Amino acid sequence: MGTQLVKYGPEKGVKAKSLRKPVLRRSRAYCALTGDELQIIDAALQAKEEWLAAGINFEQVTDELLVDYYIYRMKACESKYTYFLRLAKEKGLTHYF
Repeated sequence: MGTQLVKYGPEKGVKAKSLRKPVLRRSRAYCALTGDELQIIDAALQAKEEWLAAGINFEQVTDELLVDYYIYRMKACESKYTYFLRLAKEKGLTHYF
């Protein structure tokens, strides 16, 4: 059992075991964020996790219908992540990723 690399998503080429949800530091800048900004950060991180999960599930399915589903799911999660990342960039929140 070797360590697998992620083949799809924003973490392509990273060891799957090394992927962990980032912990936001409780710095002054973090504490000064508004509720909307925190929601954008949380939504972007959740979309990224969903994208990674869809890629991992895609690699493991054998049923043709599920392959199509996970291809669609990966594309949808990628679009969702891109949307929230764009919102975060507009608000100057990219250093939290």
